[in-house]
Amino acid sequence: MRLLPCAVAAAVCAACISAPAQPPAPAAASKPAVETLRIISDFDSPPFAYREGMTRVGAEVDLAEAIAKEMGRKVEWIPMKFNFTAYTSALNRGGADAAISCISITPERTDQVSFTKPYARMGLAVAVRSKIDWQHNWFTGGLKDWRIAVLRGSTSERWARSNLEGRVDAHSSLDRMIELLKGSPLPTRSGRGGTCVIYDEVPLRWSLSKYSYRYEIVERGMETQKYGIAVRKDNRALLDELNAALARLRKGKDLAAIREKWRDKAEGLEFFKEMEE
Repeated sequence: MRLLPCAVAAAVCAACISAPAQPPAPAAASKPAVETLRIISDFDSPPFAYREGMTRVGAEVDLAEAIAKEMGRKVEWIPMKFNFTAYTSALNRGGADAAISCISITPERTDQVSFTKPYARMGLAVAVRSKIDWQHNWFTGGLKDWRIAVLRGSTSERWARSNLEGRVDAHSSLDRMIELLKGSPLPTRSGRGGTCVIYDEVPLRWSLSKYSYRYEIVERGMETQKYGIAVRKDNRALLDELNAALARLRKGKDLAAIREKWRDKAEGLEFFKEMEE
């Protein structure tokens, strides 16, 4: 190998020393992943949350998806049968961020979780076999000697136990409660010995509609309840974010579209009525 002349070598070294180092080319910026919002719901609760084939649908499903969109997030659904204690446990241990499942806002529940501003209002209703010649005074008399089916852990159970005198039986599902009405004995003329179901009016009407007028709503409007989205008690940041998203929805077209879409299936009741400040 031939050596460079001394003058040339010196010039090359000087150039190497004086030339600034070139920074590496910046890596292409990656688009940040969309944060998920893990939401619990009971997908056996039409028209609020249920399945059509493999697709999750319902008024609360649409609402939660719209809220998540406002927040720039995507929903990760966590299916869970309605059980407020189980919902609270999942929120507290970090297994979910929020729960939306017709959860009525009560003082007892607000001691355990935080709720958003209400997005719906609805009352309880009483259903019996359509063959019964219903008398309103049976109800005002406390349904003595009646068998009263309610959902375990629900506000309908609390209300029935506090206001009625019949035998209150708690069950795990609305379908099981309606099954009890099949072939149940008719009450006597004095109104004793019948069977009824007490539940939130909108899903109760929805379920009864599948049975070709075998059953009917005979009392309604008791214990009007407000429903909210539940979050862990100390998760103030998420609560504020959800409320802000609800407020934006209220002023836009998306909430009105959801209300209109589900108006008939919710029988025109107070679902998605103006949310209170």
